This record gives sequence, structure tokens and C-alpha cells, in this order.
Amino acid sequence: MKHCFVLYARCNPPTSAHQKIVKEFSQFGELQVYLSKKELDSKNPLPYEWKKDLCEEAFGVSVRDTEARNPLEAL
Repeated sequence: MKHCFVLYARCNPPTSAHQKIVKEFSQFGELQVYLSKKELDSKNPLPYEWKKDLCEEAFGVSVRDTEARNPLEAL
């Protein structure tokens, strides 16, 4: 049986902890990564496109573009 995991995260900024989560879940099946598009405030200082590029480079997986505002909308 093939499994699919969905990761919806701020990753603002991406950290080694995010990278460990991606690596761990990737071992068990397909991983779909979605990022919050909130940006440019004190809790979310990185612009979305920059954050997306950083995550794709660090995690080695494609980040899916979506208009989702929360994890349930990403499904």
C-alpha cells in the first residue's frame, strides 16, 4: 500500500527541523509540501517565493503552489 503525506507549514524561515521532518516522511511514501503564503509581517518576514525556493533547495522536493489558507484547504 502506498502512502501520501501532506506537510503544510510556515517554514519562515526553513530550518533543519523542517528538513528532518521532510526526510523522515519521504521514506514512507509520497510527500506533498505546501507552504503558508502569509508574508511580510513580524512572524512571517520572508516573501513566499523566496521561502518556496529555499525549501525546494533544502528539502529536495517540489513545493506545491496553492491558494490554500490552511491545511484542510490544501487537501
